Amino acid sequence: MPWAAALANQSAVARRLLGQSTRLSQNLIGQLLNELGFDPALKAELQALAAQPGGARADALIDVVHRNPDSTPAAITLLLALRRSGQLDAAAPAGHRPAAIPRRIVQYWPEPPTGEVAQGMEICAALHPGWDHVRFDFAAALDYVAAHFPSEVLTACDRAARLGQFSAVFRLAVLSREGGWFIDGAVRCLAPLESLPRPDAVLWGLQDEVSALSDRVIGCAPGEAVVDRALSRAVEAINRGDNDIPWLATGPGLLTRAFAQVLASREADRGAWLADRFVADRVALRGLLIPDYVTS
Repeated sequence: MPWAAALANQSAVARRLLGQSTRLSQNLIGQLLNELGFDPALKAELQALAAQPGGARADALIDVVHRNPDSTPAAITLLLALRRSGQLDAAAPAGHRPAAIPRRIVQYWPEPPTGEVAQGMEICAALHPGWDHVRFDFAAALDYVAAHFPSEVLTACDRAARLGQFSAVFRLAVLSREGGWFIDGAVRCLAPLESLPRPDAVLWGLQDEVSALSDRVIGCAPGEAVVDRALSRAVEAINRGDNDIPWLATGPGLLTRAFAQVLASREADRGAWLADRFVADRVALRGLLIPDYVTS
């Protein structure tokens, strides 16, 4: 698949420098290709659609997602087609529209942050005077979930902590309940979030190097359907004992599937729904955000 080849090429050098394997069977690309290998009919259908122009391809892929809602490769391929057809970065509607996303920034780090992480969080707060800027460590985040969510969510968070997936589930929980922006501790803000393109969007996301919906920077209105669905699916999967890798189970893979599923379900108003949501590519953020400032 095009996204698989692109990500494999982009990540090979970094993996060598980190002493990690560049073999596809031992990284994310291998996981996605393995998923396609279990469904040769879907793989053939996605390959056949590759030759279609962007808009027509996106329309066809919405039907593919509707029939294969749990396929991460299908969801990623749809987001790639939407990007190429310009549907992920539509211009703001005519006339002024107030921001739908609350002026609230949430950041999480398991322990009290130090060094570059602490510095980045201080810069983020300084860039947003008058905004709510809330930091959680593990204990405070767990208390928040216990106070505001039913027992199955708390159980999932407790299990997620043992699986190294707590921050991903907490991110979905706090955004679902309150909306606002979740800025990962590894992200460095260079400018106020109001200077980002489409601050009026109901959902604001970032497309990563594999064309998935990143969880590093995400903003939404309370009750956003994509976030709600991702949270529900994460809780179900963790409490069921699924053992997918975190990227697929609770991270960008999950968010991408949720986005594609909700879009595919909006038969009557897909265009309007998509126009209210904005997904930036990394190039558009130059001078505004560094998504991977902290690398270790």
